[in-house]
Amino acid sequence: MARWAARLRVAHARSDGFTLVEVVASLLVFAIASLAVAELLGSALNVSRKNTQRVQAAQVAAQAIETARDAVKNSFTIPNDSTQQVVVGSTNFTVAMHASWTNVGTADSSCTGAVPGEVAYRRIAATVTWPQMSGTPPVSTTTIATPLNPNTITIPVQLVSASRAPIPNQTITLTPPSGTAQTAVTDSNGCVVFAQLAPQTYTVGVNVAGYVDTTSNAVTNHTETAGQSVPGMTGLVTIFYDHPAMLNLSPAFSSGFTSATYPLPTSGMTDTIQQTGWPNGSTQAYAAPGALLSRTVFPFAMAPGSGYSAFAGSCAANATTVSTALGTPSAGGSAALALPVVSRVFTIDVSGAAQGGITVQAANSPDGCTTTYTLPGTTSTVTSTKGQIKFSLPAGHYVFTAVVSGRTRTSSTVSVLTSSSTTSTVNLT
Repeated sequence: MARWAARLRVAHARSDGFTLVEVVASLLVFAIASLAVAELLGSALNVSRKNTQRVQAAQVAAQAIETARDAVKNSFTIPNDSTQQVVVGSTNFTVAMHASWTNVGTADSSCTGAVPGEVAYRRIAATVTWPQMSGTPPVSTTTIATPLNPNTITIPVQLVSASRAPIPNQTITLTPPSGTAQTAVTDSNGCVVFAQLAPQTYTVGVNVAGYVDTTSNAVTNHTETAGQSVPGMTGLVTIFYDHPAMLNLSPAFSSGFTSATYPLPTSGMTDTIQQTGWPNGSTQAYAAPGALLSRTVFPFAMAPGSGYSAFAGSCAANATTVSTALGTPSAGGSAALALPVVSRVFTIDVSGAAQGGITVQAANSPDGCTTTYTLPGTTSTVTSTKGQIKFSLPAGHYVFTAVVSGRTRTSSTVSVLTSSSTTSTVNLT
């Protein structure tokens, strides 16, 4: 009987429900399952949001491309690079546009491609980004626009340094014979392209503070003519531009002669600086005040054999003695050139009488030069050297003149080609 009562008590206890441990365990399992479901739902929502944003970004990119194509089609200028904000729903999209001129059948720039100056297409790319992309790649799309009117011309321009490195982010100005000028900013290739132009001659200009061009023009505004009278492509206009260098010139005296004993002219002395190794090389004459001339010049870095040479004097006839080495200063640097000069001693006389204390001038006119040098003057204090004059000049042929007793006296042509300590006589008649 007692055993039967115990069995009834056990059965009654089992019919009372779940224990506390079983309830907690059940709740824990439910919570884990709920979190998993929530995570799956969140992931699905996140994927859906990303997909929606990418679809919207693609639509924004397509719209930007179409707008740019319409602008090109209607001959409106579009910048090489631009950025704009477009809001769709609650997302702020950033649209980065890049446009460049390219050659036929290639992605090369019209300035740097296999056929420089041959322009056929305007390549336009749009890249769209947005906040919280979370590893989602940007949406990018590219198109080609063909704006060229067969009755117009196109002028490509490239701005480069002395070493031909492109100079980006500089403004190029195209000015027509009449009407409004237009500007464009050089891209990463140093290029701008002016299209849809009336066939005529234009002026292409650039003005960058602190730069010089290949003519060593310290005035930074550089201009060139470009264009043509018939429709089609023009040749590539290459503008060399760079930070200036310094060229230091000094006279080189023959052995045994010094500037103290054989001074340069007191006025009129010039040095001629020449550019060598450049297709558009030129010659410039600069005044040389004294023994050293520092001159701002364009830095040479093009090719072996390019640089500056120089000679004392102002015309080709003086170039019988030139600098013995090329000056090749780098941008911001300097180079030195030594210019040979001819040193001589002359006694100036009139009718056999030495003339002391007079001012003498030497004109380079027999060589076709227009320079007249004023020499240091003749001595008069020492009898043995009365009428003697020591000087240094550029190599050449000269006519000496002096005013004696109120009358201008002139010599015949005198050759001054080599240095000599031997005293020669110059007769003034």
